[in-house]
Amino acid sequence: AYNKSMDFDSITLEFYNQYTSYLTHKCNLSLNTVGKHVKILKIFLNEATDRGLNQNMDFKKRKFKARKEDSENIYLTVEELKKMESIDFSASPRLDKVRDLFLVGCYTGLRFSDFTKIKPENIDSKKSILQIRTQKTGQRVSVPLHPTVKLILKKYDNELPKAYTNQLMNRYLKEVASVSG
Repeated sequence: AYNKSMDFDSITLEFYNQYTSYLTHKCNLSLNTVGKHVKILKIFLNEATDRGLNQNMDFKKRKFKARKEDSENIYLTVEELKKMESIDFSASPRLDKVRDLFLVGCYTGLRFSDFTKIKPENIDSKKSILQIRTQKTGQRVSVPLHPTVKLILKKYDNELPKAYTNQLMNRYLKEVASVSG
C-alpha cells in the first residue's frame, strides 16, 4: 500500500510506475483496468492543471500513459440463450434465479444495476413494456418485453428476486453456462 501523503508534485513517473505495478501485481487487475485507473487520474490532473492548482506536468509525458490491450468479447447466440432457458434448475434455486436474472438482462439490454432494480410498477403489462430510469445516465427508457422476459416476470409475479452481487452473479453464471453446455 502507498501510505504517504500525496499532493500534485508527488504524481511523477516514479509514482506512475509504482502505482501501475501495485494495481497489476498486488491488486491483480488486468492491463485494461489499470489503464482505466490511469486515465481517470489523468482526467483529474488535467482539470487541476486547467484550474491552476497543479504545475507538475509529469503526467503529460509519453511514458505516463493509460495502456490497454484488445480484449476478447464473449457473446451468446439466441440459440444458446434458448438452450440456457430450457434447462430445469428447480433443484438449484440459486442457479435458477441467476439464469432468470441473466436472461432478463440479455433480453432487455439493461445494465446489471438497472435490471436488478426492476419493480412491479416498472411493468406495463397491457402495453407489454418495461419503463425504468437508468442508474448510470438517469434517463427514462422504455423496453418492449420479450416473451422470455414476460415468462420470467410471470414466474415471480412481476417481482424479480433480489440479485446477488455482480461478482457472485458472474461466478454462478459460469456454473449455469457449464450446465447448459
